[in-house]
Amino acid sequence: MIEITNLSKHYGEKAALANVYLTFSDNKIYGLLGSNGAGKTTLMKIIANRLFQTAGTVTVQGQPVLENERVQQNIFCVTENDKYPKDIKLKNLLVWESRFFPDFDLDYAKDLAQKFDLDLNKKTNSLSTGYYTILKVVVALASKAKIMILDEPVLGIDSLYRELFYEVLLTHHRQYQNLIIISTHLIEEVEPVLQEVVIIDRGRIIKQGTLQEIAENESLNQAYVNILKGVRHG
Repeated sequence: MIEITNLSKHYGEKAALANVYLTFSDNKIYGLLGSNGAGKTTLMKIIANRLFQTAGTVTVQGQPVLENERVQQNIFCVTENDKYPKDIKLKNLLVWESRFFPDFDLDYAKDLAQKFDLDLNKKTNSLSTGYYTILKVVVALASKAKIMILDEPVLGIDSLYRELFYEVLLTHHRQYQNLIIISTHLIEEVEPVLQEVVIIDRGRIIKQGTLQEIAENESLNQAYVNILKGVRHG
């Protein structure tokens, strides 16, 4: 589904990404793992056409993502710093979002809001951090995008709703067989829903494989720590 070739992003002399080659296959859930500043968010934003690369290409089914509206309609990206207009009711926001995504399911969004106890009569500026994250998750799932990119999708959400999120995500994925990329530091928590893992460090991909290949005889978190230690101190 996504093919990344020789991708680099520089800020002055600093390389946020360096010669990245990577493939994300359709119908799978990926974990994109890396420490702060590793390049995860930069990579996700380039895929979603929110940043422009310095070099290299990103294509979806052979079509470039760069300033390609048709491709971008199939991609929904949620990042930690995304902000909606401050003084808008959530129910109006859902209608507004539905105009940008042709497959947006407004009834499904309302159903999800009910599951998560999200009051659609509230305004965005009245939401706690956890409910703001829930709002973004609801919009992402209701978009029914073929590619969903979720950066820290459970930020600030309490444990009850985090468990519900993973249940809803798996149900959604089984039904629509879309490509989902999740970036999170909660590795132990996200492990049960992952099929593939990509580990990035200092702008370079250092490991990619199935969950079983990456964490053959140990937890994913321990395997991740050992891989990073090996790269940095080996």
